Formats: sequence, structure tokens, C-alpha cells
Amino acid sequence: MTVAHLAAALCGFFAGTLLFTSSIRWVGLAVEAWSQAARIAGGKPPLPRFALTLAAQSLFHSGPWLALAAAFFAWHVGSEPWAPWFFTGALASLAFMGAVTASALVQMKRARARRGPDAGAGTG
Repeated sequence: MTVAHLAAALCGFFAGTLLFTSSIRWVGLAVEAWSQAARIAGGKPPLPRFALTLAAQSLFHSGPWLALAAAFFAWHVGSEPWAPWFFTGALASLAFMGAVTASALVQMKRARARRGPDAGAGTG
């Protein structure tokens, strides 16, 4: 293990964090678009309209473009000698960020259950 290997792993960790946060924001965009469409429709929104809205919003979001760039990068540098270290760092980052996010979601769900179903509902 050399300093170059560690540097590649660290760069991979940062790239994985960037990919994870961008992807999570993109998923949040889809969830928020669905909830807004459901509020407007007064129930379940029409799927074709939601799909069109999500596609239009995704064109201007960094999530799908960053995933595409990451796939392109992985395809072209997969045979480099430092690539296994980079991808190991990226996977470690994705696993770590996934665990932190899952833990936060579980804690939020527990807190919501303790407060009750109507707690936090606004009047506006």
C-alpha cells in the first residue's frame, strides 16, 4: 500500500459521498413531486402527468447527470492500476452514508411514533 493508493481511496470516498448526496436529493425531488401532485389531485395523482413532471425536473437536477458521469468514469478508468482503490473508497463511502441515512430515518420514525400521528401537522 502506497500513498498513491491511499490518495485514490480518499478521492473515491469523496466521489462516493458526492454521488450519494446527489442521488438522495434526486430521490427527495421525486418524493416531493409525488406528494405535491397528490395534494393537487386530491388523492393519487395521474401517473403520466407525474412521470412527465419528474422527467422534466430530472433534466435540471444534478443527480441523474452525476450518475451518468460516474458510470462513464467507471467504464473508462476501470483498468487503471489505482482504480480498485478508488472504487473501494467510493463503495465504502456509499455504505457509510447509507448506514447514516438509514439510522437517521429510523430515529425520525421513532420520534414521529412517540409524538403521535397528528403531531407536527400545521394549520396552513
